[in-house]
Amino acid sequence: MNDRSNRTVICSIAYLDIVDYSKRSGVEQVALKERFNRLIAEVIKDIAQNDRVVIDSGDGLALCFTGDPEAALFVVM
Repeated sequence: MNDRSNRTVICSIAYLDIVDYSKRSGVEQVALKERFNRLIAEVIKDIAQNDRVVIDSGDGLALCFTGDPEAALFVVM
């Protein structure tokens, strides 16, 4: 059996937020969130699903990268 209790995991986390989201109308919020989700999907498409965790926060999201730290840098740039 593989003992993972002593395993070290290094990850990079990026949090992205839509500025002034709550000040917008509902129609604008939906449009912004759809565009935001499309952009995020595009920039993370080449990162293996096992190397990332996406947590939606309503007006933003947190991305956790467990693979190459440069992947996080690439996404936020």
